[in-house]
This record gives sequence, structure tokens and C-alpha cells, in this order.
Amino acid sequence: MSSTSPAKIPNLCNRLFRAFEESRSRKTKQKYNPTEHSNSLDFSGWRVEMPSPSAPSRSATPGDWDEPPSDVVVEEKIILEELLTVFLGGDSYLIRVVNFSRRTGKKKFNLSPSIDEMNAEFVRKCLPMAVYYSILCRFVEEHSAKNLQAGRVNQALSGSIDELLISEYVMFIESLEKKNRSGRLHLHELWFHIQNVMTSMKMNAELVLTITENKTQGGLTLTALHEYLNKIVALISLDTRLCFQMTKISSAPYMKSVKEWIFNGVIYDPFNEFMIVENPRVNKETYSEGYWENKYQLRHCMIPSFLDDVKDYILNAGKYLNAMKECADYERKPIDLPPLENLEYSDDNAYNEVIVKAYKHSSKALLKYMLNDHKLIKRISTAKKYFLLEQGDFVAQILDTCNEELDKDINEVMPSRLATLVEMAIKMPTTEDDVPTKIHITSCLKTLDLQSQVTKIMRNVPQKNDSDSIADETLPLTGYEAFTLSMKCRWPVSLVFNTKVQSLYQMLFRHFFYCKHVERLLCNAWILDQTIRSMSHEEMKPYGPALVLRNKMILFLQNMQNYITEDAIEPAWIEFLESVEHCESVDDLIQKHWDFLETCMKDCFLADLKMLSLFRRIVDLCKDAAKFILGLGTLRNVEEYPSYSLHISKLDEEFTKNIVAFLSRIIDMSTRDPSGKLIKLYYRLNFNHFYNQKLAKNGSNVKSNISFIDLRQ
Repeated sequence: MSSTSPAKIPNLCNRLFRAFEESRSRKTKQKYNPTEHSNSLDFSGWRVEMPSPSAPSRSATPGDWDEPPSDVVVEEKIILEELLTVFLGGDSYLIRVVNFSRRTGKKKFNLSPSIDEMNAEFVRKCLPMAVYYSILCRFVEEHSAKNLQAGRVNQALSGSIDELLISEYVMFIESLEKKNRSGRLHLHELWFHIQNVMTSMKMNAELVLTITENKTQGGLTLTALHEYLNKIVALISLDTRLCFQMTKISSAPYMKSVKEWIFNGVIYDPFNEFMIVENPRVNKETYSEGYWENKYQLRHCMIPSFLDDVKDYILNAGKYLNAMKECADYERKPIDLPPLENLEYSDDNAYNEVIVKAYKHSSKALLKYMLNDHKLIKRISTAKKYFLLEQGDFVAQILDTCNEELDKDINEVMPSRLATLVEMAIKMPTTEDDVPTKIHITSCLKTLDLQSQVTKIMRNVPQKNDSDSIADETLPLTGYEAFTLSMKCRWPVSLVFNTKVQSLYQMLFRHFFYCKHVERLLCNAWILDQTIRSMSHEEMKPYGPALVLRNKMILFLQNMQNYITEDAIEPAWIEFLESVEHCESVDDLIQKHWDFLETCMKDCFLADLKMLSLFRRIVDLCKDAAKFILGLGTLRNVEEYPSYSLHISKLDEEFTKNIVAFLSRIIDMSTRDPSGKLIKLYYRLNFNHFYNQKLAKNGSNVKSNISFIDLRQ
């Protein structure tokens, strides 16, 4: 190449400038010539040519705008071409991006100032569709299958938007491009054609913006989709087909997790977005009252709104299957799983029927397993026999063999010795066959008195362990006051006999056992009093008040025990057995069992603190009288105890005073007792209207508060 002299440089620059202008003019004419068009467009490679439609285009710089042709027709054609390009996220010469949000994909545009104002107004009205498209593309990119943190539901939603919405949108823009190349499209026609599409794109963009800004996953995303579908159903002008398909595709992974749970009892939740969560720290061996509720729980924030009505069915269906799986016999005997059915989102809520059907199958299978394989009713019957003192010979053995140990202060009782004596009483030939092998009954000492324990239960105060020292809250107890039974059972029977249930059984046992103990003391006093029957009438006269008081106390305790067993416990037990036949799940059975115990607590005066306080005061007076009489031994001359008659008189007066208060309370409670058992108890305790005068003095109007019952019937 020859060297260029400095004199030739200006001439060379002019030639280059003219060549550049000619090349630019040819490109402009070739691009915007309306006579050149093609009837077939190929959009197969649009993803490759524009791999990120939501990415920002080149920004507008003042003074850097391309001047449109002065001809209005040509300018409109150029603007149409550029709008269609911008609709698909492409670059433009007259429409530039001035702001772009990388998190949401939202764009803002600026127009060339040289565009005709009327054309510019049309462009401004059409540009929101490009913004909505950019938002949707950004969501698809951010929540694709490559992003594991997005969650399966968001990934499915992203795929459905890409497959259904964006694909149809691109086809729509392609049809507009064909019409434009044929010279049959104008700005006002473009605005007319995109109305419905823009509305749909707007609502979908608002949906994904809500999901993105709130960072929703799983059930929350499905709730947003379901509510969105219901919203557009009200707008008849919109096509709901796409939205329904998007919701169905997006819910498929979630419904798969629901299916695994209700048909197999398996939690499949790789991205922590399912409505059921398992607490691995809750162990079935430590069957606290919270196991059944805390092992598997609902995460309400992850429940889709369309599954809200059946959320409890979903929870319990899988929970029942897991209860059977965790049984010891699971490895040797397969469990009865529900038959598999298709489960998918539908507009007629057909999935609800599938879920309820699976729940009913699982609940009945577990109930049948508990009743037949684990003899649950037999175990509840055993608990009733021992805790509610139906097993009479067992009570007598305890009172005989454990009297020496239980008569001590609680701090002096040897728990190991007491446990051995109780075990011997349980293993008596007459009682051994009644205890199932998987229920182990043993002794237990409570450091809290019965009234305080009942108060804490009623106020929902957490119970302390038996080993906890709470001596500062109550006076020291005797072994008889602190003694109760405890029950240990294996899974799944432990579901029914949890800590709460055992607490009720123990309180009822303490209540009854203490009455038996005091009755036994009065009977021993009666045996001792038989030694004075050989005395003359005059010699026996000083003992008369004590004998009468002892007989009144024995009659009170016997009438109360008869009421507790015959009128309170047995009717409730019969009602419980009848209700078991109508139970459809283990939860129903647990609830019926709990209702039975609550009824016993109420009818035995443990649920009324005032009534319990009066009853315990009367029983304590009976104990004091029995111990006073037994303390005299075989005394033949009461003159050795000058305060004998005075003490008996005070005990009799205090006993009568508390009996009257107790009867007055029964009168008040009888108005709320439709069964009439309290009225019967009243007439037993007030036989022959013995306390009527004192009741009248106490202000109790017997005739106006209770109805007369002919006891002879």
C-alpha cells in the first residue's frame, strides 16, 4: 500500500463520510419499505436471539435519538414495527428503557421527542403490555427449575406461565406482525386488538409481583392463584382457561405431597412448603399429653385456601397411618392403606371427596386395629376397675397390706416397699387375669393434696412431676392422702391413656380411696364398740352420743359411695360403651373417653370446688371421730376422760353443720340436674327429713327448690 500524504487526508475523509451516509440511507429504506413483506414468520429461534426478554434495553441518551421520516404514514409504520419489537423485549430506536428493576423485571420507557404527538399517545397506552411481559419473563427466569430455592410450586407456576401464557402471547404478537407486514395494521387497530390481552397480562403480572414481593411459596402461592382464578371468573370478558390450567399445573407438585401423606403417611416436602410438619423431638415413648397434637401439626400459613375446609381430614388421614406404622406389629403385619386415587386441582372440588374418603378409610382402619388387636375397651375397663375401685378385693388387699406404710407421713413412706405391696395385691389370683399384659399398674405418691391438684387442673396450670417438691404449697400429707395408682402402657394404647387422662383417673382414685380408708376406720371403731354391748343400759349411756355419731358418719359415707358407683359412674360408663359403637375414628374414641371421665369428675363433685371442699371437710370429721374413738381403746370408764362428752358433742355439732351446708348445695345444684340423681342423693342423706329443721334455719327452701320423689317407686 502506498503512503498517504497529509494533503490527501481531507479528501479521504469526505469520501468516507459520503459512503457512510449512502449505506445508512439504503438500510433505512430496506427496513421501512412497506411494499416488501413476507407472509411467513419464523419465531422458532426467538429465545436464542433474545435470551432474556426481561433484561434492560439500551438506555436513551439526550441527543442520541434516530430521527423518524417526516412522512406520517412511514412514521406510523416505523412505530408499529418498534412497538411489536418492544412487546417481545427487543431493542428499539425510538422507544428506549429509562429504568429497570432487576428484582421484578419492571421497565419504564421514554419516547423520542420527534414522534408525532398523536402517535406518541397511542404508544404510551400500548407500552404497559411490554412492561407486563417483562415482569412475567423475569418471574419465569427467577423461578425456573434451575433455582432450587424457588420451591416446587413456584417452579411449576413458572413453567406454566412460560408454556401457556408467554407462548400464546408470542403467537399473538406474531399474528400482529404478519398483519403489519401485509400493510393492514394501524396504531388504532393495534390498540383495539391488544385490549383483552393487555388486561390478562396485567392481572398475571400483578399476580407474580405479589408472589415476588411477598416471597410466597407452596400453599401461599396456590392460595394467591386460587383467589386470582375466582377473581377473573367474575370478569366474563376474560378467558379463564389459561388461568385454570396455570393453577392446575402449579398445584400438581403440592397435590403430589398431599397424596403421599393421605395414602402412605409420608411427608414429601423437599423445599419446606407443605402444610404438614413433623416434630422429630416428640417421642412416643414419653407419651405426654401433647404427643398426639404435637407430633404432626398443621402449618396454617402453607394451607391453600381451596384445601382449608379439609385440612383436618388431611392431617388426621396421614396421622392415623403413621400411628399404625409405629406399632410394634408393623414389621410382621402390613397395615391397611387406603386405595390410591387420582388427586388433582379441579373446578368442581372433586379432590375434597378423595381426601375425605382416604381419611375415613384410615380412621376406621386404626380404630379397628386398636379395638381388635390391642383390646382397647378391655384396657379402659381394667382402668375403671382399679382406678374407680370397682375391683373390691383389690381395695381390701391394699387397705390390709399397705395400712402400716400408708399411715405414715409422706416423707416416711418407703416407695419401693409400697410398690412391692401394691404389686402383690394386684397379682392376687382373683385379680391377676384382669390386668392386660401391656398395662402395668403401680403405686404413686403425690406431694400435692387433692383439692390443690383439682384447682390446678381446672385453672389449666401445668402439672409438676411426682418427684417435684412442692411442700411449700401445702401441709405435709399422710400416705393415705398422697397415695394413688399410675399406669404405664405401650404404644399405641398410650395415645388413649396419656398424661391428662391419667391425671383424671388419679384424682378420682384419690377421692374414692380416701373415703374407703375413712369408712374402714369407722368400721374398726364399730368393731371396738361391740365390746361395750355387755354393759348395762346405765353404763352404756355415756357412750350413746359417740355411737349415734359414728352410725351417722358410716351411713353418710355408704350413701355417698352408693351414689358415686351406682348413680354417677355406672350410667356414664354405660353411655360411654354405647357411644363407642358410633365412633368413626380413634379421635372420636379418645374424645368419648375424655367425656366419660369429665362426667365422672362432675358427678362426683370434683369439678365443683365448693362442693369438694364441703365433702372433704365432712370426710375429715369422720376420720377425726374414728381416730378419737379408736384412741380410747377398750376403755370402760369414760370418767377417766373428762373432755370425752364435750369432744363428741363438738364433733357432732360440726358434722351436722357441714351436712346441712352440703345438702343446701345439693338443693342448688339439683335445679341443673335433669337426671334427678342429686335429688335421690338428697333424700338418702336426709332420710325421714332428719335435717329439715336445720335446713330451714339455714335458709334453704326445700319444697321450692326440689320436687318430691316417691322413693317407694
